[in-house]
Order: sequence, then structure tokens, then C-alpha cells
Amino acid sequence: MKQVTTTLVVFVMGLALLPGAAFSGPFNGMHPLQSDRLSIGIGAYWPDISGYYEIDDPDGGDGSNVDLDDDAGLDDNEVQAAASLTWRLSNNTRIQGEYFDVDLSAKNTISRDLNIGDLEFEAGASLKTDYDMDIARAFFGYSFVKNDTMELGAGVGLHYISLDFSVKGKAYIGDTPLLEAERSIDEWAIVPNVGGYANYAFSPKWLVGARVDWMSADVDDYDGTLWNAEAHVQYQMFDHFGVGLAYRYLDFELAANDRKSGDWRTEVEYGGPVLFFTANF
Repeated sequence: MKQVTTTLVVFVMGLALLPGAAFSGPFNGMHPLQSDRLSIGIGAYWPDISGYYEIDDPDGGDGSNVDLDDDAGLDDNEVQAAASLTWRLSNNTRIQGEYFDVDLSAKNTISRDLNIGDLEFEAGASLKTDYDMDIARAFFGYSFVKNDTMELGAGVGLHYISLDFSVKGKAYIGDTPLLEAERSIDEWAIVPNVGGYANYAFSPKWLVGARVDWMSADVDDYDGTLWNAEAHVQYQMFDHFGVGLAYRYLDFELAANDRKSGDWRTEVEYGGPVLFFTANF
């Protein structure tokens, strides 16, 4: 899983260097986000998080299904940062970049016994959970339809995913108490994806759009899937500045065979509004 898909990277770079992707203009589109070469977005994301993780005992035995909300007590209302970029190479080709981070921390009194790796946390224990997930996306797209009002396209890209979470608290290994026990997972991966996108301009001021990405990979000891989707509406307030509202959804599932620390698996689902501002040139 910790592998860059070299073939896909070369393929994407090659597409970007094709003569048809040379810098040229003007571009079609009545709305600036359809016709300007570069647009940058920054925003705030309010994700509602749900999901679980399990860490098995490396000596045998299944780990508990730890709910991120009920057991870990992670707060869904924390504001997260988001950023995006679209760079048009030609009227029909584009490169997109995107980044967002979900960083949550909570201390919760658990209501049931939990087995996490080789540790047993008893009901009533205080469990501190730190959960950090970074997503970066690079995407090359080709617009099969591109006119003054509509754009419809598809492409290929890469997702960088970093997952870092830990749990701490009073626990037991067998009959031995540990006042400050900790188990953690720290993994990253670069995986290929395919996707599609569409937008429609009602006027030079109003634009609606949507996109979806999907990946599935089974590499070495890792097996994962990802859905990353968004729908948005944008209002162009001035020639080079706009504001918009989006709804972003992400479903990420990953399982690993780890002989040293114990097999583990997690599935996390995010969904929530994004308030963003755009600058276009």
C-alpha cells in the first residue's frame, strides 16, 4: 500500500504534456470558473463523522469494534480546513488539486469493556482518542463536453491518504494493570483513482457542479476502498472573487494484515457542508 503507482504517475504526466494540453485559449464558458485558467479555493468544513476501528491481538483473538462516536466520543462539530485548485491546460484538459484534514481528539468514559490489540480497557475507564486523517488529491481530467454553459468530463488521478490515530488510558494485559497504556496506528498510502465531474452555469454569476472519485486497491498486506464526492454551488461576487457552499462526502475503508502489532481494520464516513471562497485568474 505504501507504493506510488509509478505507471499511473507517468501516464498522468504524459497526458499533461500532450500537444492538445498546451497552453492555449480562450476557453469556453460564460462563468469565470469555466473560462479562467486558474482558480483557487479555500474553505471551512464541518464534517459529521461516523465509523469504527478494530485492532486484533497479535497473539490471537479479535479486537473490539470501537465506535468513533459512542466509544471514542469524537466531536463532529469541529471546523476543519479545506483547499482546492483547478488549473486549465487547454479548453478540454485540467489538473485539479485538493487537500483537507480531519483532526479530532476526545476523552471519553467508556461504558463497556474494549479489547484493543493486546490491551483490555474496562468499562468505566477514561479513554483518550486522537484521530487525524489527511487527504490530498491530484487529478487529470478531460472534458468530453465543453461549451458556454456546460462541462462534463472524466479522468484519473492519485489520492494521498495519511491515517494517524491513538488511544490511551488505564488498561490490562492479562492481569497486569497499566496506568497509561497506548495503542496506535500510523499509516499512509498513495493510491490511484478514477472520477468524473460536471458543472453548469446558469449565468456569469451562478454555477452548480458535482464530482465523484472512486478507488479500490489490494496491495501487499493492505486492502482498501474510497469514495470521495462533492456537490456545490458558487456565486461570482466580483470579476476575480466568489463564494460558494458545498456538501462533501467521503467513505474510506482500509484493512491491514500486521503480524507484529495485530491485524486491524477501519471504516470512516464523513459528510458535511463546506463554506468556501474562490479566486480566479
